[in-house]
Amino acid sequence: MNIKPRQKILEAADQLFNQQGIQTTSLADISKAAEVSKGTLFYHFKSKDDLILEIAIQYIKTVEAEMLALIESKTEDQTLSSLALQLINRVIEAKQRNRLHLYLIEESINRSPAIRTVLNGLYSQWLTMITTAIEPWVGERAAASAQVLLAMTDGLIIQKTLEINIDDVEALLEVVFREQDQT
Repeated sequence: MNIKPRQKILEAADQLFNQQGIQTTSLADISKAAEVSKGTLFYHFKSKDDLILEIAIQYIKTVEAEMLALIESKTEDQTLSSLALQLINRVIEAKQRNRLHLYLIEESINRSPAIRTVLNGLYSQWLTMITTAIEPWVGERAAASAQVLLAMTDGLIIQKTLEINIDDVEALLEVVFREQDQT
């Protein structure tokens, strides 16, 4: 099968970022691993940030598709806590994706307004999607509840990435959404 150069670059970069870390992987490393010239790499990606963002966007699209599938498959008798648990577990178990997510957050804070702009847009999309999904349970409090759920997910991603034992996510969700589950 003949893989196009752009896809070869993305696959090589993803693999190297996973093996070596994002900061220590150079564009020369990626070019060599993808078996493309540096000129070809720069034709497709003007900078390392552009390449990182493209990989991040692919990961994010995967997460969004998984989230939408879970949301669309919810049952009438399902509690908000059980739906949130499925969503959170799906997100926090993706180790490489989460490392990239945290790297992008750090870069957006310290160095890259472009990454910050992309992340702000993505968080806005996620909040809208989560708000819509949980509205049947929480009504007018859906936007605030979605922000709590997203903040909680980010915190759990950090803990999971740092290999901090997360004892009982379900118990955490029951505390947060106890009132909604009882209605």
